[in-house]
Amino acid sequence: MKEVNVTISPEGEVQVDVQGVSGPSCLSLTEGIERALGRMTRRDAKPEMHQHDRASQQQSADHRY
Repeated sequence: MKEVNVTISPEGEVQVDVQGVSGPSCLSLTEGIERALGRMTRRDAKPEMHQHDRASQQQSADHRY
């Protein structure tokens, strides 16, 4: 199952985490969120981002704003 979790810290930092997706397709899932939040300060890709898409694997990318 594809899942996008958004966490906002007390300091206002936003973290977007994508799970259930392999490969760079996670970027298309967060595109609208990224545009709405503005300038990204950091992107941390998990190892699954460099794998081919497979529904059974989990993919997460950590985006900070």
